Amino acid sequence: MPRSDSRRIVIVGFAGMQSLDVVGPFDVFSGADQALGVATGSRGYSTSLVSASGGLVRCESGLGLATEPLPGFDVEIDTLLLAGGWGVFEARQDHALV
Repeated sequence: MPRSDSRRIVIVGFAGMQSLDVVGPFDVFSGADQALGVATGSRGYSTSLVSASGGLVRCESGLGLATEPLPGFDVEIDTLLLAGGWGVFEARQDHALV
């Protein structure tokens, strides 16, 4: 559950995504959140990786990543990031994801 005083960062993943497109930004926002916590005592970012139905999603390299289900329309998102990778061609046919 995101903290009310933080910015909500949501990274959208899908089968066949490129792991670097997910892991890199996730680490950057998590590191910034930790550094802000040390410097100010408050946190700034709540980062999550989501997919259409949640659960384990395999990257194009075969690496499996745990995801949360897509948030509902009532959830405020400050920054939405979309992963790339060869799986995007199939993912864009997924109406729930789009």
